[in-house]
Amino acid sequence: MRRYYSGSDIHRAQSIAELAAMARRRLPHFAWEYLEGGAEEELTLQRNRQAFADIALLPRTLVPCSATQTRCSLFGRDLPLPMAIGPTGYNAMLYRDADIHLARPQRSVACPSPSAPFPPAPWNTSWRRCPR
Repeated sequence: MRRYYSGSDIHRAQSIAELAAMARRRLPHFAWEYLEGGAEEELTLQRNRQAFADIALLPRTLVPCSATQTRCSLFGRDLPLPMAIGPTGYNAMLYRDADIHLARPQRSVACPSPSAPFPPAPWNTSWRRCPR
């Protein structure tokens, strides 16, 4: 097993696991438990992690990439990227003005977002405070 970078420069991280290790060192324990944990026995969390682990990506090198596109249809809506920003609830516990930082890229690429159960600020307020 390789050793992770032990500094704080997130640009040097080479994987999501390495970013998670950096966050664990930086966050208070209660915030890390909220971010990393799941509900009750964490069965859904385990199943989700396994589902992602079961996906294998096939690297393709030396192929033309001038005609790539990321558009897709999600719930009957045409989207520029195949992603959505999910609700996080207590995101401000982890980062000041996190809702603003989440809304900014969401707005720039018209990314859908379901509402959070406990937003730190009204989402429409966050949306208006973000430049396009």
